[in-house]
Amino acid sequence: MPASELRLAINAVPLASGGGLVGLLGYLHAWRESNAPLSVTVFASRPAVIDAIRKTDPDTDVVSFASNQRASKRFLSQQFALGRAMDGISPDVVMNTNALTPRCRAPQVVHHQNLYLFISRPAFRAITRLTISDRIRRKLAREAVHTAEANAFISDYMRDLAQRSCPGSEPRNHVIHNGIARSQIKSRINDYTSEGPIDLLSIQDNVSHHKDNPTLLKSFARVVEARRGVDWRLHVAGSGDWTPIQNLARQLGVADRVTFYGYLDRAHLYALLDRCLCLVFTSLLEGFGNPPIEAMARGCPVVATACTAIPEIIGTAGILVPPSNPQAFANAICSLYDQPDLRNHLSTLGLARVEEFTWERAATSLLEVVASVANR
Repeated sequence: MPASELRLAINAVPLASGGGLVGLLGYLHAWRESNAPLSVTVFASRPAVIDAIRKTDPDTDVVSFASNQRASKRFLSQQFALGRAMDGISPDVVMNTNALTPRCRAPQVVHHQNLYLFISRPAFRAITRLTISDRIRRKLAREAVHTAEANAFISDYMRDLAQRSCPGSEPRNHVIHNGIARSQIKSRINDYTSEGPIDLLSIQDNVSHHKDNPTLLKSFARVVEARRGVDWRLHVAGSGDWTPIQNLARQLGVADRVTFYGYLDRAHLYALLDRCLCLVFTSLLEGFGNPPIEAMARGCPVVATACTAIPEIIGTAGILVPPSNPQAFANAICSLYDQPDLRNHLSTLGLARVEEFTWERAATSLLEVVASVANR
């Protein structure tokens, strides 16, 4: 290892398949492509995470930690054994997700990705039940903001919320937006045609109440009612039990126009985005919001809620409407159908906007934060 290389240990033990893993893979790939002066060792637990890291960057050392343990025992192992294991490789810096690694002597950077951990308790209870594990995670995240050598947040909105919860942390806080690979950004927009079915797409699960899927279906029903001669189709991609939403679709008389796919890989998502009128994003709570970025990267306009971090990410490259307002969503969707020039304009703005959110840019910024901590 060259003397100039920075030794970075990453705590990926809490990570499962999802947004956190996507982010880690994005950073690893961007660092490798740029020949960043890094020697990276990742501590991970779940086999799917370990396999994904090795496929993305075979040069990254991956240490399997507590891989055969249940969640509760794995959590305890993180608290009492992981720090000593990391000290064993003498890293210059340790990078974590949402919380510190206890009993670790190396300086630590915490990458905060979960907005839940900083919203108020009443707001949290309105979304889901506050469990004992939720209380522990919230406590650990706040401790990390107070004591980490540096904190990185995925949006200004999340950073500001954390700073209100943890006053005095401002000098150590940074904003590094999530990204998308340049290979996934189209070079030009499609020549959209309104012939045949008019497709809409939603990329959001039905696991979390804050995704507000009832508003999604009610908005679609109003679009169908407003433009009766149009063959509208709604495609919904996301995991979870969709039975209640499917029942709502039947009640609204649009069940035959809605397709629920469950999880879709990126190839199928992009095939849908490339032909859809727009992405409909009804979520009420986002620390960043990846689906709008993926849509804009394909030249697909976004209609989304004007709340939390969503306006920060979309800017003027989409249509923002009041949350939980089906009529506002329906009006915005109809305006894109009625005005092809508006759709083309927003598609062009989206492709320009997404250039600000690449993993290459994010990886450079995160490396600067890590290096500054190492140099202290």
